[in-house]
Formats: sequence, C-alpha cells, structure tokens
Amino acid sequence: MPSSSPSPRASLTLVFMAFGAFVGCWAGSIPTVARAALAGNLELGIGLSVSTLAGVSIMGLGGKMARVLTGRTLIASALVLSAFSTALLLLSGSPWVLLLNMILFGACLGLLDISMNAEAGAIERELKRPVFTSFHGALSAAMPLFAILSSAMSVRYGLAYTVIACLAISAPAIAAALIGLPSRPPAPARGGAAFRFRP
Repeated sequence: MPSSSPSPRASLTLVFMAFGAFVGCWAGSIPTVARAALAGNLELGIGLSVSTLAGVSIMGLGGKMARVLTGRTLIASALVLSAFSTALLLLSGSPWVLLLNMILFGACLGLLDISMNAEAGAIERELKRPVFTSFHGALSAAMPLFAILSSAMSVRYGLAYTVIACLAISAPAIAAALIGLPSRPPAPARGGAAFRFRP
C-alpha cells in the first residue's frame, strides 16, 4: 500500500518555499513597517545589518543543536520560530522594538537556513542526482511572489492581515517537515550553508 505522506524532497521543497515566503513578506512590507514603527533610514539600515550578522552567527549554534535534535525536529522548530519572528517583526511598534525583532528574525532564519540546507544535502546524496538547485529554485520563486503579495496586502488591508497570511503559509511547511522528512541528524553541508540570508 503506497504511503500517503509526502516524499522528503517534496516536503523540503515546501520548507524552502516557506523560507522564501518569510523573507518576501518582510521585504514587501518594509516601507509599511518602517512607517508604523516610526523608524528612519538610519534605524532601518542598522537593523538590516545586525539582522544579517545574527543569521550568520546563529549557524554555529545550529550545528551544536544538530547533535541533540534530529534534523526533522530542528527544521520544524526553526520553521515555527521563523514564522512567529516574522509576525513580530511585521507588528513592530517602535524603532527599538523593530531593531530587536530584526535581530530575532535574522537569527531564526539563520537556524532554518543551516538546517534545511543540511537536509537538502542529505536528500541529494540519497537520490544520487543533483536536486539542490530545485530547492533553491522554489525559494527564489516564493520570495518575489510573497514580496509582491505582502506589499499589496500591507498597504491595502494592513499589516495584521499580512501576519495572518504569513502564519498560514508556514502551517503546510511545518506539517510537511514533521510528516515527510526522515528522523535523522542533519548532515553537515559541504562548505557551510548554501544560502546566506541577505535582507
């Protein structure tokens, strides 16, 4: 009897699409969020810089967590954290809150980045054919799509609706990670994570 659960490749494709959706939702909403938080160009520039630093810095911790948690658990946890950090970021109400939320957002995406790329490497080795680019193709397609959608939604309906959409987007990816990915420690990605978050 065939299994009704999605394949590891299909499950991880949804994870990569969710990553692209988180980045896209933030990118498309930056002007609206900045206005709501009363943040100027200086605060926004500092926040973008420290967000990237937080993402890169957390990757070492992700490797240590991989020795304690299975790859599936790590990816699902990182998805949940990334979804809620995106929601908090979009609802920032002051420059300082925006800065703190950008740091949290970068750190959560860094954790998701390192864990999903490690799993992608493991799946590619199991399939014995190059599939890494297909994962990043899904991410690259999702990012501009959700940037456009979130921009329109934030301006026309408000940031709260963008937050609801962001949380709804993450649900299928979390479910796919828990159901479709094998329970194993993530293999270390060759040369580190193949994708570096650049807000």
